[in-house]
Amino acid sequence: MPKGMLAAAGCGLAGVGVLFYSAQVADGVRSGLALCGQTLIPSLFPFMALAVLTGRSAAAQPVCRLLGPFCRRWLRLPQSLAPVLLMSFVGGYPTGARMLSGMIKSGEITPDEAQRLLFFAVSPAPSFAVVAVGCGLLGSARAGAVIYGCHLFTALLLGGRQARRHTTPPAQTEKRPHLPFAAALVESTAAAVEGMLSICGFVLLFSALLALLQAV
Repeated sequence: MPKGMLAAAGCGLAGVGVLFYSAQVADGVRSGLALCGQTLIPSLFPFMALAVLTGRSAAAQPVCRLLGPFCRRWLRLPQSLAPVLLMSFVGGYPTGARMLSGMIKSGEITPDEAQRLLFFAVSPAPSFAVVAVGCGLLGSARAGAVIYGCHLFTALLLGGRQARRHTTPPAQTEKRPHLPFAAALVESTAAAVEGMLSICGFVLLFSALLALLQAV
């Protein structure tokens, strides 16, 4: 079979399906929009904006001083990743991934260091675990808190285990460059909007595909 033929056939079939089952696909998109508006955006957007604001403003300095030694000695990662670690656990893994992307582009960290952090910093945001999963799905905020606690403990344990294969990085004494607060606020809001659009775009796409498969 020629290269790309299978992908072309799949896209063609999906296009035909969208034409013949347009009503069902539209309902799927509406369901995706409801999920984004009622769950994902309220639980992720504020934390994504706060995460970028923390990383790009002077607020990162006290976080590095407080959590930097733990990040360097237990996880064997640079102290500059301490704000990313904190916001990954507070705002969920999309927040941490967004911060890491910016740090790689600015040259503050290497792709290998970012990959090591993403290997274990994959817990959900506490608001999502408690509100969406605990209260929404399980009917118990305590159950959501337990789920989040298990994620957090396992992530730190996994991060420490992975770190045994690496050496402890040297302590960082120089201060990280940061933007003025107003500029950091504007940049963090724009970055959070861009990140949420990307996440919601995938949610809408797969909601539409799921509705199409169910209709067929």
